[in-house]
Amino acid sequence: MNKYENRVVLFLDILGFKSIVDKTVDKEMDVSEKIQELYNIMNVMTDDFTALDKSTKVITQFSDSIVISFKEDEEEAIVQLFEEIQHLIVKLILKNIVCRGAISYGKLIHNDKIIFGPALNDAYETESKAAMYPRVVLDRTIIDIAKRLKSYKGKPLELRNDEQSSMLLESLATYNLQKDTDEKFYIDYFYHVIHNYKDDPDILKSYLSQLRDVIIKGQRFSKPDLKVKYGWMKNKYNSMIENGIRGKYTALTFISHPLYKDYLSKLKPLS
Repeated sequence: MNKYENRVVLFLDILGFKSIVDKTVDKEMDVSEKIQELYNIMNVMTDDFTALDKSTKVITQFSDSIVISFKEDEEEAIVQLFEEIQHLIVKLILKNIVCRGAISYGKLIHNDKIIFGPALNDAYETESKAAMYPRVVLDRTIIDIAKRLKSYKGKPLELRNDEQSSMLLESLATYNLQKDTDEKFYIDYFYHVIHNYKDDPDILKSYLSQLRDVIIKGQRFSKPDLKVKYGWMKNKYNSMIENGIRGKYTALTFISHPLYKDYLSKLKPLS
């Protein structure tokens, strides 16, 4: 008999999906090419997450949304999920697409046929309200679960004392996160991307260039809600440059290639 499990659940969707789908039946365009493009986008949304080898993980994809869940006792999967969400955001932005979502925790039934429960309701409501900007948000509860880590990337954690343990676990659990002005944590796809892709400058340079273009094009929309969304992205982009690249990490000591360091130092804020 099926029963609720305590599960961590991600609800994520693509912004502007309707217009993408509409192009697949536009008589003025190469429809087959647009359908293939849409198909590729759907694959991008699931491929990285499918690679997460966890026995309790279940993935459901429908229309513009993807739902992923796993049992709460897989703490390392939570930390890995943050990283994979960031990778997905990077891949989508490279395709000129932005997304938003929420990670929640609670009672859920999720298998290859059925998904329902309070945790899904909470993730959906949070995504549609608190995630009004193009971001994937989560509350402190998820971080506290992740901090139960006993191992990381297959290796046991050597924890020496309570204070050092707390600092290490907090650092691991929040590495790819930032806290927004509304106190919500979100998956950072601005400054942390520079850290995570520092050994792949070609992808990172393409990403930063495309991210800038996405924001500039987005600001041209006249609808107030879209102006707010892309205004948020502009503020985060500018903060990445002013407070990150030129501020706290002016020396960019974690970047070894001089040409790459020069490229980052010349990035300018958006007006």
